[in-house]
This record gives sequence, C-alpha cells and structure tokens, in this order.
Amino acid sequence: MKQIKLFQTAVNALHNLIISKDFMDRNRMKATDFTRNRKLDFPTVVSIIMSIMTKPIHSELCGLFHKLKDGVSQPAQQSFSEARQKIRYQAFKEIFQQTVSMGLSASDAKTFRGYRLLAIDGSTIPLKKSDELREYFAKTSPVPNDVFGRVSCVYDVLNHIIIDARLAPFNEGERLLAANAIEETENYVDGKRIYLLDRGYWRVELYAKILSMGHSIVARVRNQMTKELKYGSSTVTIPSDTERYTLRVIRFTLPSGETETLITNLSDTEFTDQDIVQLYFLRWNIETAYDGLKNLLAMNNISSRTLLTVLQDFYAIMAIFNLTAFAAYVADSQIAERTESKGSKYKYKASRYTILAVLKPILPLVLYLPSAYLRRKLLRNALSALSARPVPIRSNRLPDRSRTILKYKNRPPKKPV
Repeated sequence: MKQIKLFQTAVNALHNLIISKDFMDRNRMKATDFTRNRKLDFPTVVSIIMSIMTKPIHSELCGLFHKLKDGVSQPAQQSFSEARQKIRYQAFKEIFQQTVSMGLSASDAKTFRGYRLLAIDGSTIPLKKSDELREYFAKTSPVPNDVFGRVSCVYDVLNHIIIDARLAPFNEGERLLAANAIEETENYVDGKRIYLLDRGYWRVELYAKILSMGHSIVARVRNQMTKELKYGSSTVTIPSDTERYTLRVIRFTLPSGETETLITNLSDTEFTDQDIVQLYFLRWNIETAYDGLKNLLAMNNISSRTLLTVLQDFYAIMAIFNLTAFAAYVADSQIAERTESKGSKYKYKASRYTILAVLKPILPLVLYLPSAYLRRKLLRNALSALSARPVPIRSNRLPDRSRTILKYKNRPPKKPV
C-alpha cells in the first residue's frame, strides 16, 4: 500500500468498521443497548464523536445531524449524552489502532537509512473539575485544585503518525508510560528502529529495556548526569541484569553557546557525530505534533466530565490526527507535482490547518453515510481542496521554546478548527 492511497483506504476501512455489527457488539456496554430503532444508533453516535467536537454539543448537533440523517429531527443534547455513555471507550481506541496499523503498513514509509525513527514525549492536558475526573486523575496536580491528565505518545517523526498514545493520571511518570509503550509497540512495529529521547527520559532501566530488545537510542542527557559524563568521557555505561551496554557520547555546541550531550549505541562506522545530531533534531517533530493536538484538534479543551467520555474523545482525537497525516500525504504529493517545474525558492507542504478545515465538515459523513457514491463524491471534493494554501518548508530554523505550558496555562490556546 502506498502512502498517497492511505487516506481513501483508511476512511473506507473505518466506515466498514463503524457500521459492522461485530464492532458494535464488542463495544456497547450492554447487549440490550442500541437494539431499538432510534435516531441515535451506534454508528451515528460514533461518527458524531469523530467529528472534532470543539463547540457545545447542541451547536455540533445543529450543524451535523441533519446531514447524517436527512429529514430526521435533531435529538436533544441530553439524548446524545446518554447515548454515548452506552459505548465503551475501547471503540475509539480500536479506531485509532486501525489507523496505526494502516500507517505502519505503507510500503513506501519513510525511514532513516532503514531505521524507523520513533520519538517519545509526554505532556499534560487540563480536564474538567468533575468529581469522577478529580478522583481518577487528580491524586497530584501541577496546579492546586485543578485536574490534569498526563499524555504520552510514541511518534513516527518521518511519517508523522502517532503509533501509541496513553492518557493517565498526572502522578504516573513519563518514563513509566514510555516503558509500557515500548513493550506494547513490540507487538505491532516491525524492523529496525531508533528511539529519540529527551533528557527527561534518563533512566537506566528504560535505556536497558530498549537496548535489550535490540533497538537503538539517540538521547539527550544532562552534561553531568553520571560521573563518566561529568569528567568528559567519550562513552557511558548502561548496566542491566544480564549485560552492560557501552554507548557513545557526542557533544556539540548550540548557536547560543550552550553545550548539549547526546548518547547513542549506533556505531561511528554507520553514523557520524553529525548524523547523530541530525537525528536528534528530528525529534522536534513530536513537539509540533503536540502543538497540533492541543491547538488544532483541541486536546487541551476536552469538555467531557466523565472518565468514559474523556477517553472516547482522547482516542478519537488521536485517530483524527493520523487521518490528517494520511490526507497530508495526498496533499503534499499534489503540491510537489504542481510546483516541481516552477523553480521556487522553497519546497512547499500542505497546511495542517487547511487539511483539518477541509476534513471537519465531511469526516463524520464519509464514516457514516451508507451511499458509496456520496462518500466517493465527498472524498473527491475533499482531496482536490487539501493542497490549497501550501506553506513553505524553511530549513535550519531554530524551534521557538519560549511558549511553555506553565507560561501559557491560563491563556486560551489558538482557535481550533
């Protein structure tokens, strides 16, 4: 399967999944749920939740329901809220995992010299202060009396898809979530891979786990993290129960004059020091992924008040993120074909904001509508609009680290799509 075919293939596969009786049977709360002929049947509720809900529920239903079911009166907000309580959050996790499986299956997926590059990073998101969420998430909190969840993602930085996502209580550490994710990805990620880790993930047990699985690491560490690093050694030792691993140390100077330290088990015959620095800088793509999740997909604004519905929204957002990546493959191909002969100063790529603006009104329709003709028509129109307003790719730009969650925690994020 080629990357440019992934979007259409994934949408059709998700449509078939959502309308299947087996999917409903394993993801409804009780065998008696969704057995009567109601306005809000199982596929309808799932499709609405997959619509990137950024407005009040009543407003979302006003703008969407008549398109899904022409001639049927709009249900009340309370009816929708009750209907979604009958669906397990695992339904949306399964949808997300379906997008992961399809993304990993692309025969032309990008690699770095045969290695798949996986960055791991975490973040926090604010949640509503309901009693149920406070009891589950708020054993500890970075802001007194507020409720925060801890998010951890494994991200393919070259193909721009999330391959593992977790939402946990704030008191669960990022390194523990990373270790669990690495174990899980062993079940469905094949081939050689390099894990890109920031300095907050320094933990001997975590590094030893990755190395014992036969994978590679490129990690930033604090300059004086161990005695070997403190005294300028060119290697650092990672012990485990069965083996001791010796890793290279690469030091380089940033334009600011600050010295950064990287460690890796990649051999210097295969990767030069400059190669390792280049690999680590690719980790920044997971930071931009979080920016998209929080600002464009409104992960920072999940309005649900129960654990069930928060997890539904969380995995729906992750699935939509991957679908936008698949759509970007198509758009980038269109842009490259259109600009190839123009001799432009920059190369161009699709705007994620444009892609989401195109997808938001049609996504629940192409996931739900029974008419294959109408779904194909919607997809054709969407695909022709995805490459509008491309943005230039400017190399060698330093990332802006001035915006931090603490600095902006009391300010609203950018307007979501």
